[in-house]
Amino acid sequence: MSDEPVTYVRTGTAGTPAVVCLHGIGSNADAFRDVLALLAPTHQGIAPNTPGYGGSIPLPTAHPAVTDYATALVAFLDRLALPAWHLVGSSMGALIAAAVAAAHPGRVESLLLTAPATGAGRTPETRQAELTARADLIALGPARMAETRAPQLIAGNAPGPLHAVKEATRALDPAAYMQAAHVLAGGDIFTYTPHIQARTLIVCGTADKVAPPEDHARPISEAIPGSELVLLPDLGHVIELEAPEALAALIARHTTSP
Repeated sequence: MSDEPVTYVRTGTAGTPAVVCLHGIGSNADAFRDVLALLAPTHQGIAPNTPGYGGSIPLPTAHPAVTDYATALVAFLDRLALPAWHLVGSSMGALIAAAVAAAHPGRVESLLLTAPATGAGRTPETRQAELTARADLIALGPARMAETRAPQLIAGNAPGPLHAVKEATRALDPAAYMQAAHVLAGGDIFTYTPHIQARTLIVCGTADKVAPPEDHARPISEAIPGSELVLLPDLGHVIELEAPEALAALIARHTTSP
């Protein structure tokens, strides 16, 4: 598909339930490879690279909004001829997933938010603080950023997840990273939660230092009536890399619930 502006990982068989997985700001679609491989016998899995990541074409604006990413995602899924999907979003991906679920309630069959980020768009001060922090990080350069940031994203020192996080960070395009930073800085998930109709499961690690559950996952769960909150002991911010078996099992359960 050389004319497809979005690069992506795809597994499973057409005609089975579609699970679409959205990565976070410092990650890419490869983070979900193990999860999707575990789901492949029963689900078709699609993990797109966010615009500007992993060879996907960047968005044309330097300061995109959450809705720009949401619109790009739906257009991509339309090109794949997928009318409905189970949507999974990690960190910033959770913010985008919430925007899609709010705008397209008839197409999102279920919603799972893992290590969700609320976004910093509630006040000018929080927006600027988020942008400044992200600009300072990327100014280190992807290689040095990988060494300083990666250990904050996982619980413990598991070599596999740590290596995967470092590799993803080294592959970052600084301009695309700052575009995504504007999404996190300007976004506020609580503008979307009142409009979410899909069955929602929220998953967070108890050792998440980037988006601690009491500040992010729990308030988001409380804002979505009927949602379920699952806290996974001793896991950090990238559950899809730290515990793919646990996350795949939760996705399988959630997508097959009545």
